[in-house]
Amino acid sequence: MYASLVDQFHWPMALEIWPPYVIPFLGIYIWTRRNERDKRQRTARPDAHDFDRGSWLFIDYGSKAARLVALVTAFVTPPWVGGSAQLLMYTIGLVAMAAGTYLRRKCFIALGEDFTFSVTVSAAQPIVQTGAYRWVRHPSYTGGLLYNIGIGLVLTNLLSTIVLALTMSAVYAFRVMVEEKALLTQHGESYRQYMRSTKRFVPFLF
Repeated sequence: MYASLVDQFHWPMALEIWPPYVIPFLGIYIWTRRNERDKRQRTARPDAHDFDRGSWLFIDYGSKAARLVALVTAFVTPPWVGGSAQLLMYTIGLVAMAAGTYLRRKCFIALGEDFTFSVTVSAAQPIVQTGAYRWVRHPSYTGGLLYNIGIGLVLTNLLSTIVLALTMSAVYAFRVMVEEKALLTQHGESYRQYMRSTKRFVPFLF
């Protein structure tokens, strides 16, 4: 009975025990976690106001729950594709994870001391419009969505990818609503003009 139960599970490609699959996945995952962890130590400007409304907890717990569900789903449902197509999907997932992490890292650098995980805004802080912020208003969330979708692709599981895409879209949509309201409160017409000239997540599209 135990053997029969074990046979029902699928081993996600990203977590195969031999190095060609597990090492790249874990390497990108650890790089991402270290990059994010270092930024959690930052504190807001002394004159910044807290507008967060629980949006950071929503992102934090929402992403963790979605990844757990995606992982379990990858174990109990078959891969989306097989053979060389599965390897290609895995590779695309790795690229998406790395690209998402790199984009978020560039956003951390562009915002400097004004980057915080909670929504804290000061009227004195500038509206950054350089780097990725020249093209979209929330590139760090684009990076986060890309990274999480990449995890689903790396697991080569369609349902896992859908769970991550929908969950992260929902949590980021709430965060953007909170953040833009805060920025409009503190910066008024200056931020409104920036909104008119840029899209939220994807240049020229959305």
